[in-house]
Amino acid sequence: MDKERLKFHTELVKKIKEWEGTENFAAGSSNRQKLNRSLNLLLGTNPDVLVDFFDINTVPNDPREAMNLIRGADLKTLKDMEIFQLSGLGKKLVLHHQVAANTLGIHLSHMSPKERLNVYKGMIDLGQKHGMDPRQLILIPDSIHKSIAHEGDFSGKKTGVLLPPILNESGDDFLKRFKGSIDIQLNAAGKALNEPVTKDWYKIINKVEDNLGIPKGTFIGFETPLELKAAGSKFLNPSAEGMRQVFEAGGDLELGTQQVIDTTKFSRKSFEQLNAIAQEKGFARLNPDKFNFQASILPGAEEALDTIKKNPMGAAIGASSFIQPEAVTSALQGDYTEAAIQTGVGAGVGALVQQTIKRAAPAVMSLVPKGGAMVLGTAGRLLTGPVGAAYTGLELIDAAAKGITGKGMFEPSGRPVTEEDLQFSTL
Repeated sequence: MDKERLKFHTELVKKIKEWEGTENFAAGSSNRQKLNRSLNLLLGTNPDVLVDFFDINTVPNDPREAMNLIRGADLKTLKDMEIFQLSGLGKKLVLHHQVAANTLGIHLSHMSPKERLNVYKGMIDLGQKHGMDPRQLILIPDSIHKSIAHEGDFSGKKTGVLLPPILNESGDDFLKRFKGSIDIQLNAAGKALNEPVTKDWYKIINKVEDNLGIPKGTFIGFETPLELKAAGSKFLNPSAEGMRQVFEAGGDLELGTQQVIDTTKFSRKSFEQLNAIAQEKGFARLNPDKFNFQASILPGAEEALDTIKKNPMGAAIGASSFIQPEAVTSALQGDYTEAAIQTGVGAGVGALVQQTIKRAAPAVMSLVPKGGAMVLGTAGRLLTGPVGAAYTGLELIDAAAKGITGKGMFEPSGRPVTEEDLQFSTL
């Protein structure tokens, strides 16, 4: 660690502490918790990790922005590394910090930069990662996070993990005490890893790795690049709920996992992103043959998306001229096959229609009949052009609305149209 990195780290700590003296801080009831959490995360993490793993190397001018920079980086890391991004208290997978940042942070906050440096160097000498470092995060079921990984005590006070502060304590003296806390934390983490529920989830993950053609344990390995885990989580996300059902059902987990893989529609684009990162990090080319990909990903789809971004309104009008309402409804519900068939002009144009409908979906409720023409909300832009021999523009939009909300345009949508609905550029 060079002096510049330590200096940057120190300045970032000072900037976050400045937030405490602002009106913005006083206005929020949960801001004290956010401030303490971000400071502990920052102080409990080696400056080299911030720069090398999170590319955080500058200090924002705004204290709240500085605080959110740290909190956001940690939260994103935890989400990216979940592999199967699930929800529900006690029913999801979570990342556990083996050596928690707060067990270091509350002590280092009272030390000089020089003494903090001694602590960071001492942790390296011990061979122990800590804080936000992704190389010390373990993936475990949420159901055992508090009870096993934290031994029933998130605060760490009862278990002896959180040591009492000693005024003017040096970094070296603190480390002598902290070794006992490290042992307690690592022992609890080891128990969590050895729980049957954790091992069952790892069997599911290992089966997915086998299908991809990557070594067993890649997605849960400490040294696996963060970018690869993040890309894996994104690619596998469509199968997450199915994998939870396999886990909860028990039985032959490998067989159940394979059935979910065989029946899930994955994104080819996400696969290619994962594959590119894997090869960049030294892995062999991943195997696409054991995965089904969404029909919406067709040759020419990427070019079509670029066209739509440049002229979304024109693309939407063009699509409306030769696609029937039933196909719009199906497409908005996730089935793009019928839309492609109806175009009859090749896969590339079919992809254009499909992607157009998908991107225009959030704005259809702002299209209302007025004076015999379709008007785009308060913007007053006319939706012109042919809409098909058998269907009017109103029927087309009505079908689109049903695909999104389950209700037609003439039924209550549950909310008024806002200016945000009209922002096609953000779709």
